Formats: sequence, C-alpha cells, structure tokens
Amino acid sequence: GIGDTKKAASRRASESGLEMLKRMYYTVKVKIKTFSDGPIEKKFDTDDSSSSATQPMSEQPPIVQPPTVQSTSVNTPLDDNNIGSKLLRLMGWSGGGLGKDAQGIAEPVSVKEHISRAGLGREVKGQKGQKGQKGQKKQKNQQPLTEKALINQRLRQLIQDYAVSDSEKDLVFSEDFTKEERRVMQTTAKRLKLKIMRL
Repeated sequence: GIGDTKKAASRRASESGLEMLKRMYYTVKVKIKTFSDGPIEKKFDTDDSSSSATQPMSEQPPIVQPPTVQSTSVNTPLDDNNIGSKLLRLMGWSGGGLGKDAQGIAEPVSVKEHISRAGLGREVKGQKGQKGQKGQKKQKNQQPLTEKALINQRLRQLIQDYAVSDSEKDLVFSEDFTKEERRVMQTTAKRLKLKIMRL
C-alpha cells in the first residue's frame, strides 16, 4: 500500500486486502453480543435505606414475574373413549387398579407444575422451615447499612429477582462497578447457577 508513513501504508494494504477477501469469500457479520435493554448503571440514592433491597438500581427495566398458571384440563378426568383408555382395554384392562390382581394405582399420575427458572428440586423462598420457630432466622438489630453494603444487597436482590423471572433478555451491568462489587455479582450468579459472560 501507499501512504505517508510505514504504518499508514501497512493499514491501507491490509484494508485493500480485506476488501478483496470480502469479494471472494463469505463474511460473518457480528450484530450484538447480548440481548438486553442496556447496562445497569451504579447510580442510585442512598437516602432511603428502608426499601433499598426492593428498589432497582438506576433505570433498569422492570422484572417480569412468572405468570400464574390456572389449572385447565389437568385436574379434570378424561372421558373413556380417549386413546389411552382404548389401549388399556385392548390389553385386557376392565377398570380399577393396574396389575395382575388389580393391586396397582387406579388414579392417573397427577402433574406437579413447577414454573421457575430455578430447575427441578430447588426450594422456593418461604417453603423451607415453615413449621414453627425452627426455620425462622433470628432478627438482628437492624442498623443502617453502609453505602457499600447497600450496593451489595441491591446487587444480590437484583440478580435473585432476575433468576426467578421469566425474562429472556440478558442482565448487563455497566463497567463502573468496583472489583469487589463485581465479585458479589459473580458469586451470587454462580450460587443461582446463572451463566456469566464478560464483554
């Protein structure tokens, strides 16, 4: 390439070579790395610490809660002319319990609905330790949180709310968080088994 300096000539030669390669071969175009409403900024007010854990940081998009599922046809029994009943009758079933001596189950297996991004077997808040005083945590003297502890608490709450939501968008944080705050984000995300990616 031709240029005023060696560096400019090298750049021009590489650009012309790239243009030639683009005409001869396929090109992969990277659009966006994440699917989100924008990064979450660190700006927030520290004055009202009473509702700090539930208030979002900056202007984050609202977290979508999972829809409530209403029981439709799960609890209503099927009529006798469905395909399952026909197959059982063809195999000799005449009603009652299953098995050689009709000692097996007579009712169909019920469906247990689990709507959450947490996965199977994960306990939902409020289910563990509801019997008496055993499962309840002892209340400590509530002292006002420092700004650092307040940020960490909000980060944990934000990531936990995202983990239980049905949002298909990525949760993206801006780069103005400190190393310790990023560590809080990473440990919370790992504990909730969320995928972490640096951009």
